[in-house]
Amino acid sequence: MLIDMYGSRSFLIHLLNSKLDIKINRAYTGTTIESQMEKTSYVNEIILNRIISDHEKLEIKTDFQKTFRRFHPFSKSKIIIVDFMHEGKNSIKINKKTYVKRAVLNRYGLDLREGTEITREKKLGNVEKYLESFISYVSNYDLIIINKTRTPKFEKDKNDKLLLKDNIDEINFLNFYGELFEDLLEQRLNNVAVIPEFSPLKDLKDGYLKSKEYQQHLNENLDRILKENYQFL
Repeated sequence: MLIDMYGSRSFLIHLLNSKLDIKINRAYTGTTIESQMEKTSYVNEIILNRIISDHEKLEIKTDFQKTFRRFHPFSKSKIIIVDFMHEGKNSIKINKKTYVKRAVLNRYGLDLREGTEITREKKLGNVEKYLESFISYVSNYDLIIINKTRTPKFEKDKNDKLLLKDNIDEINFLNFYGELFEDLLEQRLNNVAVIPEFSPLKDLKDGYLKSKEYQQHLNENLDRILKENYQFL
């Protein structure tokens, strides 16, 4: 069964590790709708090949070339699986081009210090516009599956004591914005199925996404949804 996916790298890895009878047709990671709506940027393949991780190469191509916006009409899949775990990430303009602000941009050769960061206030003010664009990008799919994934607030120190992460403000915004996007999408579309949260946010700890329990949670719910929507398979 062919599926497309949009969202976080961790989600893609879980889908690749799934025991279900699914095959990823197109994967869009390392980007946001805010970035996808902007102009494409040239990708230097020589520089790109110096970046070791295949996941980073995919993320750069998705974000620079705006492949979700450009290629969604040509998909062979009727199903797209999404998570909005990183949708709240800030964008940055460098040399009149827009990218999701990530450390890999420095390794690629862009200087983040030369860029202008797009504020969270602007992101929130434009959320309806971004939502409408996302809806247009998924209009060719018969089924949209939302995986409600959250970024944990807590990590363990060397004594196994739980501590709030240093970037708690960023984490709070990522979770708030992702949930907002999910809620608005569920209100607007009828062909949406949901993989529920793994556990309440207050109980999430750093590393939970790598656990066998989370993979099982994802597999069971995805299998249930696909069986309930067999007409789209």
